[in-house]
Amino acid sequence: MTESQEDPAGEDRPTTTPPDPTHEATTPPGNPDIDQEALDEGRDKLDQAGGGH
Repeated sequence: MTESQEDPAGEDRPTTTPPDPTHEATTPPGNPDIDQEALDEGRDKLDQAGGGH
């Protein structure tokens, strides 16, 4: 798709849009499955003295 856009000097210049849909690039991925082992390991570390500091 080609359109015209007025530049700061007031002159028309052609602009183009990407041929492919851009929503794939701007849509965040879905939530992945929970890694239960990593979750348990993180909780164990937080339960230790000075957890996380």
